[in-house]
Amino acid sequence: MTGHHRILLSLTLALIGLGLLVYVLGLPAETTQAAAELTVCKHNPACDFTTIQDAVDAALPGDVILIAADTYTGVHARNGITQMVYISKSVTLRGGYLDDFVDPPDPETNVTVLDAEGQGRVISVEGFSLPEGTPAVAGSTGSAITPTIEGLMITGGNATGLAGASSYWEDAGGGILISFADATIRNCVIYSNVASILYWGWGGGIFVDFGAATIEGNDITQNVAALGGMPIGYGGGLALDGGASTVVGNRIWGNTANGSPVPGEGTNALGGGVYSAYGTNLFVNNIIHDNLASAGGNGQGGGIATSDYDESTFINTVLYANTLGCFDPLQGDPCAGSAILSDWGARPTYLHTTLHDNCAGPDCSAVAIGYDGVITLTNTIVASETVGLRVGQLGWLVADGILWHNTPTQTVVMGTLDVKHAITGNPQLAADGYHLLPDSPAIDAGVVTTAPVDIDGTLRPVGVAPDLGADEALPTVVIGPGGGTLVYSDGLGSAISVTVPTSAVVEVATLTLTPLVTPTAPLPPGIYYGGIAFELDALCLRGTERAYLPLVVREAPGMSTTTSLSRLASLVDGGLSAFGSELVPCALFFQEPVTVTLHYSDEAVAGLDEDLLVLYYYTGTEWIDVATTCTPHSTYIRDPDLNQLTVAICHLTQFAIGSE
Repeated sequence: MTGHHRILLSLTLALIGLGLLVYVLGLPAETTQAAAELTVCKHNPACDFTTIQDAVDAALPGDVILIAADTYTGVHARNGITQMVYISKSVTLRGGYLDDFVDPPDPETNVTVLDAEGQGRVISVEGFSLPEGTPAVAGSTGSAITPTIEGLMITGGNATGLAGASSYWEDAGGGILISFADATIRNCVIYSNVASILYWGWGGGIFVDFGAATIEGNDITQNVAALGGMPIGYGGGLALDGGASTVVGNRIWGNTANGSPVPGEGTNALGGGVYSAYGTNLFVNNIIHDNLASAGGNGQGGGIATSDYDESTFINTVLYANTLGCFDPLQGDPCAGSAILSDWGARPTYLHTTLHDNCAGPDCSAVAIGYDGVITLTNTIVASETVGLRVGQLGWLVADGILWHNTPTQTVVMGTLDVKHAITGNPQLAADGYHLLPDSPAIDAGVVTTAPVDIDGTLRPVGVAPDLGADEALPTVVIGPGGGTLVYSDGLGSAISVTVPTSAVVEVATLTLTPLVTPTAPLPPGIYYGGIAFELDALCLRGTERAYLPLVVREAPGMSTTTSLSRLASLVDGGLSAFGSELVPCALFFQEPVTVTLHYSDEAVAGLDEDLLVLYYYTGTEWIDVATTCTPHSTYIRDPDLNQLTVAICHLTQFAIGSE
C-alpha cells in the first residue's frame, strides 16, 4: 500500500469514526423475544424451512435456527450484495444435526455445508447502518447485532465485486463478512473461499469490519485474499479492520494472502494467515502454520501481519512453516517476517510465542518490524530460522525472555533492538511442534507475564518461573517398577506431593499433574472447596513420541484489568478446548496404594474445619471420597498445625479438597 493511499485512508477513518460516534449514540437497542427454534432441512417435510435464508428472514432476534446435515447452495442479492445467507439480526445458525434435530449436534459426523459455488459470498453479517453518504457497505437494521454461527462448513465463497471493506472500498470476506456487528463464529470449518479475483482482497476466509467479533475454535484453511487481476491481498485466512475482536483456539493454516503468481508493484501481500489493522484485538491459543504471504513475490508477514497503528495482543501463539514468496533479496525485497510482521505504526504485543521453521530462502527473517513499527515479544522460542529478528528503519523491538536455536543470524538491526534474558539451546519440542519435552531448556526460563495460563489451560508458572513459548510444561515423573515421586508447588503456599512406591506399577509411564484453580464440576451440596484441585494422568511413551492428554482452559485468578487481558479472563472461564496432539491415555493400574500429601494455605481453608478435610475424586458424574478408591479403604492423616493432609489413593482422575 502506498503512503499516499494510507494518508487518504487515515483521513477517511477519522471521518468515519466521527460519524459512527454521533450515529451509534442514538441507536436503539435490538428487541429480543423468548427464543424459538426453527428447523432447516431438504428432505423431511416436517422441517420448518428448506433454505437457510427463509429461516433467517422468518426468525425473530434471539431465535435459534437448527440446520440438518446436507450441502446447501444457491445465492441471492440482498441489500445490493450477493451471498447465500444475509444476516441483519441477532439469530443463531447451528449445524450438525440429523433431520430429527435431537441434541446435542455433532458437526463432525453430521456435516452441514454452505457452498456458494463461487457465485458470491457465503455469509454476510451486517449490523447498523452508517450515516447517509458515509463510504461503507453496511446493514440496514439501524442497530448493533450479536448473531452466532456455529458447527458449519463454509466454502465456495467469492466476494469479487461485492466490496465489504468500508475503509478501503475493496472486496472483503470471501467466506464470511462481519460488518459493524458483534458476531460469534464458533467451531466452523472455513475453507476454499476467495475475497477477490480481480481487485484488492481482504480476508479470504473471514473479514471483520469495525466489529467486536468472537472467532473461536475454527479451522480456517485454503482461503485466498486476492487472486489474479490486481493481486494485492491482506489476510488470506482472516483479516480484521478496527474493532476489538477476540480470536481464540483456532487453527489457521494453508491460506494465502496473494495467490497470483504474477509479480506486482511494491508490497502486494500482508498476512498469509492473519492481517490486523487499526484494532485492539485479542488473539489467544491460536496455531498458525503453512500459510503463504504471496505466490508472486513481495509478500510480508507469512503468518501474521499487523499494520496501521494496530495494537492487538497475541497470547500463546504457535507459528511454524509459514512462508513469504520473496523476490531475490538483492533486488530490494527484504523477505520480511515469514512468521510475524509489524508495519506502519503497528504496536502489537506477543506473550509466550513458539515459532520455528518459518523462513525459506536466503536472508529471510522470522520476525520483522517495518516502517515505524514496534513489537514487544515476551517469553519467545525462535528455532530453525534463517534470520531471527529484523528491525527496519524507525522500527523498535523489545524481546524479554527468548530462546535461540539453529538460527544462524539472530538479529539484523537498522532501528532499535532491546533483547534481555536470552538463552540458547534445543527447545526439545514434541512431535506436535509446541509442547515441551521434560528436558527442554525453555522450562522455567521465562519472565513473569500477565498471561496466567498456557495454550492447554495449565496455570503459570508450574515451576519457579514461567516457561518460554506457548506451552507450560506440566510436573511429571517417569514411574516404573522402581516407583517415583512427583512434587508441585504453586509458590503461594500450596503444594502437592505424589509418591508411587516400589512395585506399585509394572510398566513404565509418565505421571503428570495438572493444577486447577477450581474443580471443573461443583462439589456436592454442603461440601465447601478447600483451595486445591488437580488432575493426575498417566502418559504413555510411544517410541520417540509423547501422547498428551487433552486439557481445558479454566478460570484463572489475578487477571490484569487492561482491556485485552480482562477479555482473556472471560475466555478462560468458558471451557475452551485448545488444540494439541492426538491423545491416548495410558491404562495404568496400581498394584499398591499411591500416597498423596497436600500442603494448603490458611487462606485456602479459611472458615473450614481442618479436622474434617477430605480429598474427593471425580468419577465423571459425581464426587466421592478418595479413600474409598482403595481396598481396604485408606486412612487420612490430618495435621492442622502443619496445614497438611495425607491419604493413599488407588485411582487417577480429578481431585479436590473439601470439607463440610
